[in-house]
Amino acid sequence: MYVKGVTVVEAKVASQEDIMKPDIVILDDISIIKKNARKWVVSNNTPFNVNSVLLQVTTKKGQKKIIRFNLDSVLRPFAKAVIKTRKIKFGSDPMVIKQNKIFTPRLSVGPTIEIDEVDCIPPAGQVAKKKCIRPLTADYREVAEILTANAHNAANSKQYTSSIRSYFENGCPTLNNSDNCKTEWVDGLDAGLYNMIRFGYEGHLLKVKSIYAGKGNFQGLGGGKKPSMMDETSGTKGFASVREKLYKNSVDGISNGLYKVLLHEYGHAFGYSHKTGMSYGFPMTPFINVITDHNADHQSRPDLQIPDVIVVSETATNSYGNTEAKLSFFDTSGQSQKKEIELDFVSICNQSFDYQLILDTQIGGVTGVDLTFQEDLSCPLHIRVSYSDGKNIATYKLLGHEEMFYD
Repeated sequence: MYVKGVTVVEAKVASQEDIMKPDIVILDDISIIKKNARKWVVSNNTPFNVNSVLLQVTTKKGQKKIIRFNLDSVLRPFAKAVIKTRKIKFGSDPMVIKQNKIFTPRLSVGPTIEIDEVDCIPPAGQVAKKKCIRPLTADYREVAEILTANAHNAANSKQYTSSIRSYFENGCPTLNNSDNCKTEWVDGLDAGLYNMIRFGYEGHLLKVKSIYAGKGNFQGLGGGKKPSMMDETSGTKGFASVREKLYKNSVDGISNGLYKVLLHEYGHAFGYSHKTGMSYGFPMTPFINVITDHNADHQSRPDLQIPDVIVVSETATNSYGNTEAKLSFFDTSGQSQKKEIELDFVSICNQSFDYQLILDTQIGGVTGVDLTFQEDLSCPLHIRVSYSDGKNIATYKLLGHEEMFYD
């Protein structure tokens, strides 16, 4: 496949300042505003360190271009920066490209409390409660943000996809009782891919809390509804909480024990029971192995990762009234090259379409893919692309009302 190179621009961070942390964190909430041809304001409302920003811009002639800003210093989590670049002319404000779409819940971690603000300890002479669920402190919130950010990065890796598929193909090998590997799937989609899409589905509200525990040996509690995956984002919600001692023990470095308990409760928050392989099963051991392999320093805030290769879609209606999508692929390091890519289409609906390679005789190779749909998409089609020797997978959601064009 011939892959186009994005335009790489070196950017100087002239200044940055902290912004108020939102109570609900969107894991890819990065925006940019053009002040003039050389000055920009980038807002990072995420728990990630940001080193690069990938943009789609429209030139004054109506052409679309992909630009990567490489920052000369790190943009902190929950901060905005004024950056300066060489002169860049185009017509409209840029759009930040976001193609890390696996495990992207809305993370509810605020408002935080002081440790004694909610009193869970009973008055003298009264029996202690078995549990008291309460909001996070500022320290515990930071722990939850770091853990979730590392989980998000790992979930968008090739290793994650192969690991979750293998886990269900092999009957949930980490479970003592294989009968507890029961799970859901849809026609044409295996259990691994189904759960890859469902676990952490975009938009699902994930409320993270802590537990002051009196009596009882439990380590956490969680519950929630199954996300609605027929739309781009889900309006469903769930909660996950763990004992405060686990948070306390992880303030100076997140323990694997906290990863196990909180990811287990995250499974419940997305509507999974213990008989699914997505509570005691995959999140507690295989997923943690992916996280630690993906980032050895998984106890601290990670950098926001940008996929090695991304997909851009141009959609239109042909003369027969059918929707067509032309897919082009871009190397985010800026190199135009012929390179082997892996392309996959994942949907929980039975989406039928024709697939045709686009051949450019001047280049002497394939430059893209044409998709033709006989009917409108009834749910998102996840278009997933990676280099065969790459580490990460970009995920682009093609929707029935898609209006994204590239010239």
